[in-house]
Amino acid sequence: MRKLIILIIALMMLTSCTSVSSEDELLYAMQDQIHIPLEVNEDIDLPTTITFNDQVYNITWTSLNLSFIDENGHVIQADEDTVVQLEATVHTEKYSKTITFEVKVMKKEIISSWIKAHQYVKYAKDLDSSRFNQVRLANEKLELVEGQLEGYYESDQVESTSFTKMVGSWSAISSTQATVELQVRVMVDGQWSKYLSYRAWGFGKNNFSLNSSDHIAKTSIDEIVILNDKQAQKFQYKVILKRNDIITLSPKLDLVSFALTILEHQYKPNVDDLPRFFDYDVPMLNQQRVPDIGSSICSPTSAAMLLLYKGHDLYQEDELPHRYTAGLFRDYGANIYGNWVFNTVGISSFNEKAYVGMMYSFEELMKHLVEVGPVAASVSGDMGLYQTGGHLIVVRGYRITDNGDIFVIVNDPNINERFGNDDQGNPLFVYYEFPLETFMNTWKGIVYIVE
Repeated sequence: MRKLIILIIALMMLTSCTSVSSEDELLYAMQDQIHIPLEVNEDIDLPTTITFNDQVYNITWTSLNLSFIDENGHVIQADEDTVVQLEATVHTEKYSKTITFEVKVMKKEIISSWIKAHQYVKYAKDLDSSRFNQVRLANEKLELVEGQLEGYYESDQVESTSFTKMVGSWSAISSTQATVELQVRVMVDGQWSKYLSYRAWGFGKNNFSLNSSDHIAKTSIDEIVILNDKQAQKFQYKVILKRNDIITLSPKLDLVSFALTILEHQYKPNVDDLPRFFDYDVPMLNQQRVPDIGSSICSPTSAAMLLLYKGHDLYQEDELPHRYTAGLFRDYGANIYGNWVFNTVGISSFNEKAYVGMMYSFEELMKHLVEVGPVAASVSGDMGLYQTGGHLIVVRGYRITDNGDIFVIVNDPNINERFGNDDQGNPLFVYYEFPLETFMNTWKGIVYIVE
């Protein structure tokens, strides 16, 4: 009897030891097969299965801070380093084991391509040559490799401040036989949209936009809009260069730019050292002088004024230079002259660095005026002299009076003698000074930038 009791106890101990050993083996298997980096600055691959005793078992992941790493491994960086705990759990028929990993999500790096949180500009000379496909860098411009009809550059994923809209644009030399196309995709909640295209654009062609969409984002003429009241956290872009034959000069890309609409974003640089008066002598054009289309061409008229200011003699092409730019910059798909992107890429076709910008304060605009130059600005609403559903004007300067009143100095292509006379009794013609309040109530923040 005593021997029987000893045998039972021994068997119980053996069974107990075997159980512990099997659980330990599961733990060892998890430790051996699940590898998570200690520090991350991009999405991580969370394994979904392990092999244990020749059986495949699923891994269930839990994040204790979904704001920085979700259960699919999507990483969202913040302004500071953040430690996140990830739990990996494996269930077998008999056992369940959980391992906890501590992962540090590194703070966002300040990328040299970001001018500001809301404006990304990447110059061709700074592109990653390892990502060139049948393209090369020559004289700081991206062009096709000799003998190639088509090539492209595809960027790495670009981390950004969360945004609801984007305007992508580019500067390039092109022609009717040689085009540049910008494609963009955006990431929302860890999922990529398809590549959305701004269409191939060539100087002198009847260029056209064509809206497209998927369940994440859509193009709306010149904007990429995030759907379902969501925000994107990353984007990636592809620039495609094409020519019809090898004897045609290659298109040449100067830069790409992305202007972001960011909810509740603020950017107000210090302007204490700026002068109280600043103005550029920008040549004046009135859109109403162009027959038939005059009421619709504020955008190419503003673009023409900027080109004239930059020294381009458009009068060689047409006695009405804004009629000339209107034909070149028109969006023949949407049948409008006010496609922001088509106007800036059109300006860049004169070998200028031009792109669509987004600004978030008058102080930002003041600083740009003083440090860079005049811009075209998109406005809508009550301009005082007239109402507009959408209009472009050239902002050429500003004036601050002794009592602190601020006036925005513009060339408004819509203003002429039909609105009366100025303070000196002269008929109004293009030049005008809007009170700051009027300007800020109507300005959308969008500008045409010419460096």
